[in-house]
Amino acid sequence: MWSPRPPRRWRCRDRLSRTLYTSNRLRQFDQVVAEPSNRNRDSCVDPVGDCRLPEASAGRRQFTASRTPTRKPSRPTGPADPAAAHDGRPSSVTAHPSASSLPPVPLRAVDRAFRATASGPLVMGVKLDFPGAAPSLSEVRARVAERAVPIPSLYYHVADDGRTLHADDALEVNDHVRETDRAGDGDERVVDRMMLDEALPANRPPWDLWLIRRATGHSLCFRSDHALRDGSAAVALIRALLEDRPGWRPRTRRELRPGPRDFGSVTGEALRALRSPDIAPGMAGTPVGTQGMLHADVPVELLHVAGQAHGATVNDVYLTALSQAVRRWYEDRTGTGHPPMPVSVPASVRAPGRELEVGNALVTTRVVLPCTRVDPGEALREVKAQTRRLREGRHRDAARVVLRALPAAMGAWSAIRLVDAEAVPTLASTMEAGPLLTVQGRRAERASMFLALSGGLRCYTALTTYHDNARLTVVHDDSLPDVSRLVEHWRTAVGELAAGPVLRR
Repeated sequence: MWSPRPPRRWRCRDRLSRTLYTSNRLRQFDQVVAEPSNRNRDSCVDPVGDCRLPEASAGRRQFTASRTPTRKPSRPTGPADPAAAHDGRPSSVTAHPSASSLPPVPLRAVDRAFRATASGPLVMGVKLDFPGAAPSLSEVRARVAERAVPIPSLYYHVADDGRTLHADDALEVNDHVRETDRAGDGDERVVDRMMLDEALPANRPPWDLWLIRRATGHSLCFRSDHALRDGSAAVALIRALLEDRPGWRPRTRRELRPGPRDFGSVTGEALRALRSPDIAPGMAGTPVGTQGMLHADVPVELLHVAGQAHGATVNDVYLTALSQAVRRWYEDRTGTGHPPMPVSVPASVRAPGRELEVGNALVTTRVVLPCTRVDPGEALREVKAQTRRLREGRHRDAARVVLRALPAAMGAWSAIRLVDAEAVPTLASTMEAGPLLTVQGRRAERASMFLALSGGLRCYTALTTYHDNARLTVVHDDSLPDVSRLVEHWRTAVGELAAGPVLRR
């Protein structure tokens, strides 16, 4: 019997077709304007006076209210530096060649999850540390103004309905590229707190780039609303915007077809997240709402040596050292052992050629840290067994397919459950920031990724590998005691794992 509505499988196929159409449209725009101007590209210092930027067209078509609720694009209000109005510098307004044609993009399940956990913009970022004197703010702004033109994802903001992303016609670079002078601060942790707490630009695309003058050098920090991009995209963007010779892209993976066992693994993980697990005592408690950031640096080679000694990956070594650090840190305070602790580990599903696209391309997997193991070698074997099952199967591909198939609201709810403080006490991210880079002729020494706390979490950890350095970053609520000991225990555990396969403490 004929029905006025098509079968459900057709309707799902139509939704998928619309999603693929939007994704392909964005990829076409990226390909059309993928290469920035070659002018001054290989120069160590961009001559500000020679920079010519395309002006926003007065006749650009605006999105109509019949498609999605719109917001009036930001308009130039004059240079932030008063001298810029008189010294011949170019306008700070940059217009994307096809900005008026960039389609609205629906927020995916993971995007909505990050938006919901923070009840607004959730700050995440990537920071590069340099020795020596910093470039001038005008030099950084000129480079960003030129490089930002052909990157569509920088023009998007969350629409008023909270469900779609819209593209502005132009960027006011002076509002996005800012500076702060902290050379007089003896404690550089003040800068880190500022990057966590400072609000992102309002009423315009929610990202900024900070030039930070420190007592021992300077830093360049790219921050964004996590609802619009993940760590992999943030690393790709900061390098594309600043690097003297851009071209490096983060590691991606082609999409694979998962099997029934992979879907079963994802279902089991989701069911475990629905249960109320025992809260890890080391991370239990009520957040006070203020947060800080601590770091520990080790040579990348040390992580490789530790992995080779046990037939493990760098990520395995990182997670094992974290389990040992939590055990020792808790034992120092209480004199008792710490039970096994589940953590959520984000995994990228970003496909090749989509490194700069808007939106998150990640899923989360669940790993239980064997905090009861005194022998680091035994702990590493347990971690390696868990991650090997995830790597050899197609767990992340199954999770990707499930999230795409679910309605956005339901997918966001399930994603929140996997990273909520009631399910896991912390997130443990890993990011590769690429080979050595130079900005205005200055070499970056270290890179770090960070995420502001939300959803009741009191701790977030990230390992960022860059050139020959690996940096552990711990973002912590101030209610956690003596976090510096946790960081030092992690560094010690990495050294022990590199020393040999059998160790006891």
